[in-house]
Amino acid sequence: MVTLLADGAVGPKDVIAPVAAVCGAAIAAFVAWFNARQTAADRLQSLIAMYKNWPENLGGQEHVAALIRGQLGEIWHRYPHLGTPGASEAESAEIEAAGKRHLYLDAAVFLSSVLVIGLSVWTLWPLDKTEDLIVVSLIGGFASVVAVTSGLRIIRHFV
Repeated sequence: MVTLLADGAVGPKDVIAPVAAVCGAAIAAFVAWFNARQTAADRLQSLIAMYKNWPENLGGQEHVAALIRGQLGEIWHRYPHLGTPGASEAESAEIEAAGKRHLYLDAAVFLSSVLVIGLSVWTLWPLDKTEDLIVVSLIGGFASVVAVTSGLRIIRHFV
């Protein structure tokens, strides 16, 4: 094993610097991804344009309609209080079901992230080696970001 200092002692700065560098890169990547992605309304608008311009002699328009209903379900999941104006009762039920699937997916991601945090600490406990602390910090930090974003989506569903 390679030691960071001549006498074998590892200080807090030796652990914090690599963890901070990786966390900073992860935050920069997340911000770049967040800025580049389309919103649910943009995806819905693209799907509607595709549905309207679909060639008559080509099959598969019903699949695009199903994608539109799924996208409406995602919007409903984010803003359930808006309802589905102009939709029939069957379409409203299908959109609501798609929204609930998004809610269940967010709940599963949230619980999985919390489980990953717990397992990473439990398997490497006690954190007596520098490598263990770095691994737990990175895994726990990433899982925490995922858990918080999923948790915020769940809360937003009910508010």
